[in-house]
Amino acid sequence: MPGCRCSVIVDAFAGVGGNAIQFALTCDRVIAVELCAQRLDLAKHNAEVYGVAHKIEFICGDFLQVAATLQVGMPCELCFAVVLTLAIVSIRGEPSLNKA
Repeated sequence: MPGCRCSVIVDAFAGVGGNAIQFALTCDRVIAVELCAQRLDLAKHNAEVYGVAHKIEFICGDFLQVAATLQVGMPCELCFAVVLTLAIVSIRGEPSLNKA
């Protein structure tokens, strides 16, 4: 997403942080949600390496449950990140979003 700039964006399935880190380079705040604690620890480490950890809020949990509790100022950006991530998961044919 070259040139993308927003206040808050959510990486709904953060994995080891690749997308969250890229979002943090241009966005003010990133909320990274990941079900697997080990992957989230790697995401935190990777964000430190790239110098953007201070811009990312890391949440360990199932996005489908966490989503209702998120407090963001601009729902359009939340929707965009979620739709983008779900589209990628759908294209890859992931068997389940509930598996760690």
